[in-house]
Amino acid sequence: MKKFFSLLHVLTVVIVFTVQGCGSGDSELIGSLDMTATKVDDSGGYSHAESTVTYKHPTKDPTGTEISYSENIYTPTIRISSSSQTKKVNSSGAITFISKSVQQGTEPIFIDVSAQTGSLTQFKRITIPAIASLSVTPSAIAFLVTDAVGTAKTVTISGGISPYSVSSNSSNIGVAVNAATATITNNVVITGTRSATITITDGAGKSATVLVGY
Repeated sequence: MKKFFSLLHVLTVVIVFTVQGCGSGDSELIGSLDMTATKVDDSGGYSHAESTVTYKHPTKDPTGTEISYSENIYTPTIRISSSSQTKKVNSSGAITFISKSVQQGTEPIFIDVSAQTGSLTQFKRITIPAIASLSVTPSAIAFLVTDAVGTAKTVTISGGISPYSVSSNSSNIGVAVNAATATITNNVVITGTRSATITITDGAGKSATVLVGY
């Protein structure tokens, strides 16, 4: 009888250890999962989300760990697209995902991105605002008679769709644009009796003007 109970005890211990050793595998994916997501402006009013996901294991090289990524792109009234993919990380544990590029419209656009490995998850939302009317601030500038030839002043462009272009109806006034800033330069001695019109045009062909006195 003693032998029977001893054998039963051994079998019980074996079964306990066997059960403890079973699982879904999530025990290997301890550590942390982090994600950053930013909006990247493309030309012509298009934007996309760029997400970097980083998995860190406290003791092991993360190489080969699979990261599942999904994105949902929608407005308050329509769903634009959804997709998912899986990639494996290298020794850095970091991997970058790039969403579909979408064009700014009359409604805000939301890009929801999520990442998962095992039971670790991350979620971020990128918002692309609705198009605002093209405007320039200030809408009028004046060069003073004390301003030397080559004096430059700037105006700030907002709204519309980038990229922006700028033109002048007078060779006396030079213009240039860099991103959302237009630089206006006087090329002559100022008398204070003349005027010029600067035209700012956006990527959709909409325009706004700046009146220049010189």
